[in-house]
Formats: sequence, structure tokens, C-alpha cells
Amino acid sequence: MRDFYTDEILFFYIFLNFCAGFDYEKAKQALNISDEYTFQAMAAIGKQGTKKSLPEHIQKVEVPSTRKAVDEIAFEGTLPK
Repeated sequence: MRDFYTDEILFFYIFLNFCAGFDYEKAKQALNISDEYTFQAMAAIGKQGTKKSLPEHIQKVEVPSTRKAVDEIAFEGTLPK
């Protein structure tokens, strides 16, 4: 269920992480974006660093995800019977 852009990004070992809970208005001001545009999504894109490169207080909370795998919660095609 990945899209073309995610596949291309992963090919180049660049990571993509969509963000939730960001301040739309603050982002528009910081990036000098006029009112004729709106944000539809926010994502962080970049190369993955090492845990040691993070500030110590963030290293303490940086743990592997306990989320379910995508194939456990999503599928392609029609609804299963």
C-alpha cells in the first residue's frame, strides 16, 4: 500500500515521516506562504542519523515502533468477505 514517492525515496535511502499535530498558521508564517495556498500534509524528509547524534533527552525516548505492520491493518483490492 505504499505509493510511488515512498518507493522512490526508500530507493535512495532517504526516509519519509509524515507529521501530525503541527501548527498550520505558524508554518505558513515561518515559510512565508501566502493565503492562496493551504497545507494538506507535513512530512520530514532526510537521511536517517544515529541515535547517538540526538540530544540525550531524546535518545532516552527513541525506541523501535510498536505499531502493527501495514499488512495487518490494510489491504489492496476489495473488502474481504
